Amino acid sequence: MMTKLRPFVRTFLREASQMFDMYIYTMGDRPYALEMAKLLDPQGKYFNAKVISRDDGTLKHQKGLDIVLGQESAVVILDDTEQAWAKHKDNLILMERYHFFVQVAGNLVSNCKSLAELKTDEDEAEGALTKILKVLKQVHYKFLQKLPKVPMKFTNADKRIGEKNRKELTILNLSARNRSKSSTTTTTIDFGLFQEKSWADVIVFSRICHGALPSLRKMAEQLGATCLMELDSSVTHVVATDAGTEKARWAVKEKRFLVHSQWIVAANYFWEKQPEESFVLKKKQYLKHPSTNHNQYSSLQFTMMSKDITSFDPKQASVPISYPLKTLKELESRSYLDSFHYPFNKASVPLIQTPTSSNSGKILVCHDMAGGYLDDKYVQGGTNSDAYSLWHWYLIDSFVYFSHNLVTLPPVTWTNTAHRHAVKVLGTFLTEGEGGRDVCNELLSTKESAQIYAERLAELASHLGFDGWLLNMEVGLDSVQIPNLKEFVNHLTLTMHSLVPGSLVIWYDSVTDDGSLNYQNQLNKYNKPFFDICDGIFANYSWEENYPKLSADVAGDRKYDVYMGIDVFGRGTFGGGQWNTNFALDVIKKADVSAAIFAPGWVYETKQEPNFETAQNRWWGLVEKSWGLVRKYPVALPFYSNFDQGRGNHITVDGINISNATWCNLSSQGLQPQLMFDDSTVNSIQVLVDLTEKSYSGGANITFQGTLKAKSYFQKTIFQAELLLTKLPLRVTYSVKSDSNSLLGLVLNVTSTINENVSILSAPQGMVNHLSQKFDKIVPTTEQDGSSTEWIMHEFTIDMNGYTLTEIRAMCYRQDHELTLNSRRLGHDLVTDYSAILGHVTITPSEYKPSFPISNSWLVNGEYIDLKSSPKGDSKLLSVKISWKLKEEKDYSVFSHYNVYMENESKVKEYIGVAHVNSFYVSELEVPSATSSFKFIIQVCNVDGTNQKLDESPYYQLEV
Repeated sequence: MMTKLRPFVRTFLREASQMFDMYIYTMGDRPYALEMAKLLDPQGKYFNAKVISRDDGTLKHQKGLDIVLGQESAVVILDDTEQAWAKHKDNLILMERYHFFVQVAGNLVSNCKSLAELKTDEDEAEGALTKILKVLKQVHYKFLQKLPKVPMKFTNADKRIGEKNRKELTILNLSARNRSKSSTTTTTIDFGLFQEKSWADVIVFSRICHGALPSLRKMAEQLGATCLMELDSSVTHVVATDAGTEKARWAVKEKRFLVHSQWIVAANYFWEKQPEESFVLKKKQYLKHPSTNHNQYSSLQFTMMSKDITSFDPKQASVPISYPLKTLKELESRSYLDSFHYPFNKASVPLIQTPTSSNSGKILVCHDMAGGYLDDKYVQGGTNSDAYSLWHWYLIDSFVYFSHNLVTLPPVTWTNTAHRHAVKVLGTFLTEGEGGRDVCNELLSTKESAQIYAERLAELASHLGFDGWLLNMEVGLDSVQIPNLKEFVNHLTLTMHSLVPGSLVIWYDSVTDDGSLNYQNQLNKYNKPFFDICDGIFANYSWEENYPKLSADVAGDRKYDVYMGIDVFGRGTFGGGQWNTNFALDVIKKADVSAAIFAPGWVYETKQEPNFETAQNRWWGLVEKSWGLVRKYPVALPFYSNFDQGRGNHITVDGINISNATWCNLSSQGLQPQLMFDDSTVNSIQVLVDLTEKSYSGGANITFQGTLKAKSYFQKTIFQAELLLTKLPLRVTYSVKSDSNSLLGLVLNVTSTINENVSILSAPQGMVNHLSQKFDKIVPTTEQDGSSTEWIMHEFTIDMNGYTLTEIRAMCYRQDHELTLNSRRLGHDLVTDYSAILGHVTITPSEYKPSFPISNSWLVNGEYIDLKSSPKGDSKLLSVKISWKLKEEKDYSVFSHYNVYMENESKVKEYIGVAHVNSFYVSELEVPSATSSFKFIIQVCNVDGTNQKLDESPYYQLEV
């Protein structure tokens, strides 16, 4: 018998074991069961004696839970055969079968090639085990949330909640008992709770066989959809197996989704909504009626998966994406540099340098969000306004993009926004599982091979513009391979430092100096040989309270290069992670070392209440209170922020709305305000970054809303700065939208070399007249003309040569004193509603004047041109790559981005996207069939927030 381990299985078992007690249950005989257990768990860490075969069961041809210890209502079952669990379907998570060998695929799936025949394998980052692990994390977290709370007092003696202690307090296993010392409580797993609940879809079924309809309806409703019997205007999807029915024709006519019933089965199978375009129902439909037998769907999905694996050709023109490398062959051949996508993936934002202390610990954040390469992979942006994002960059020193691929190249969208905030970005080199051992055998075969692959990694970082690597070698090695492993680490570090000054190579605490895969959870003599030849170590998460101090002692004068790991999901981590992450940070800070925060996307993945924005602000607020600010800005001029989070529901330019489409693009994220989170109700004015109100620039503003007593004011810090002011006066411009009585100004705090503090209020005249006694200096603003009548542009100039700007605050003031419709009495005080919006802030030297190259100074051309008929028949689809460069050499870093428009025959300009490099790919843009001439305008945008006029911008004229 041939047996092959599924990709990702080692990592799956390791992470799942930290959340569950695990059993093996097979319909094979006991010798087979024990042999498979030995193969999966050679050291007996995960299953030990918990192996059940058909010889142990009490049911013939069925599996049952009667011999599993624990409450049936709290058991999670993973299996690829639903029929085996006839009495326990409510406990079952159905797995996709692993069709690797020809015989297996042939027996189970007709007309389906095995992975071996296709000469490929499941993708570790996107395979079935990765998806199911994500589901199990949600199950584990939400199950614990349903349990009665166990009081936890974190004293010096019991602050440690490592893997063992955490399981004693709150445990989810196959018996799922809450093992507090005073009680034993059981709770029921409702799997409907853990499936995607964000569906707002309204579904009508058409021509579904009666046997399948109840099951499909139940699946859809568990996923959050509403199912109707008849059509009405609220219906978003018609689910059918025949495109010729009356309801199906209605869907086409009304431009609603018409999808095959397998769309629902697929969503239920993968625990997340699937793209409708993969299940579009056409007149000639090869799919059959769905059955309650999900293995029939497994055949369908396997066919689709095989197609996806083989269809991506990096050299062919397509929507530009960021993607990882999965083999050493890809790395060695430099094939990435020949791909169509490579030019789009070059970072366009240089790493901003800000003053930081070399005598304090650092914070490294390791991104681990649902496998990675999601909305963030689309270089030119996606359409999901709810996409995951970070905006607390001022609390971060370095950022690692992580996925379960061999070479994880950080999506350029992350690199651009991190660099804008002075944060370094690292990719990940990962070896794990059986495939990882094979990689290491080749990588470390000779000293020369170790050097070659190290040089290839450094070359990629240099070409793409990111700042280093996390090395995660999670496989056991032979001791004879260690010298070449050290050569790999040392050569990579030296080469990175040469190609990218200031870069980092961080070693993950995994392999020790004898080749064992043995996590130390600290820096000690077993992993220090690797620490000595790179820039730091990322210690595993299961450390104890004294480990940070012990690690600092071992590191000596390099103690800040020790990053103690914290898993925010709480899997065996000190302090329990999640909302207690700050407990671990407090211990790390006290020991005077650095911290590595793994998977802060926990807030997003587990849908923390009440919403992502509030929960994220609250979570990072705990980090800020524990650790303090890492960096300040502005530190250099020009300074510009529109507060954009890199996602939104509209796009504006100079106060003019140019798009109402939802979008996400982290490259477009502006410098983020440092709004310390405050969940109290003490403040009368609530301050937040708002994505709904039409902005002045981009897709966000800072809104100030609440009540103010008459003749009172409210201040809020928006930036903590460290900007040395020179002989040239500063010009400050900011935009405001408010009602006539809600005034908004800025307060600038500056400090002299002898620590003399000066507060400067700059605001409209009606505001400064009432507040002049409260500040050291008053500078009334002047109003400037803008493109939009909704926004008021305020401008002022200050001259404080030799001082340092340390803080920028927003100042809210209500100027009316008479009782109005928006006023009311509170005791003896008059309180009034206050509402104002801050659109942007710009700071430049007073003599600074932005300039743009004239249109004919650019060379603009097109390639990869494709014009084809659309499926509708009454239009065409145009694809073209547009590139531009100046005829004379110039520093392109002064241009932050380029807005791309298409002008139609009526001279109407339609915004179609944004580029952050000197190229933009137009992908299947729908145009009228009769059109043969297309004009694309490239609007050049400056780092100071100014934009070139459209009629003066370069353009590309395409005649077809």
